[in-house]
Amino acid sequence: TAKNYPQIPPTSLKSTLSKWLPQALQGAPEASPVAPLKPLDQQQFSALLVELEPMLEKNKFDAIDQFRRLKVLVDGTALAAEFEELDALVQALRFDQVLKRLRASAAPSSAKETP
Repeated sequence: TAKNYPQIPPTSLKSTLSKWLPQALQGAPEASPVAPLKPLDQQQFSALLVELEPMLEKNKFDAIDQFRRLKVLVDGTALAAEFEELDALVQALRFDQVLKRLRASAAPSSAKETP
């Protein structure tokens, strides 16, 4: 059995809600402008990556500093978020995982560059 609830006129509902939820009725807050992504210096990125890979393979602690150089380079680019995730793995000394993810993310881009 369905109950019949009283119908509330929209103007009364809005008036009542505006007393309790003034911010909700004023619309969503304006989004802060997003800074445009900067282009990645691909040549420098590749050079740093080539140096980093053997360090990761051999579990060398120098990989931490080398990774930081890469992270600074990608800051503000499309890769920044991915490197934030990888940073946690580097700090946990999970070099094998970092190397695996770097190689996986590099594979599609190198495939695109090949004619």
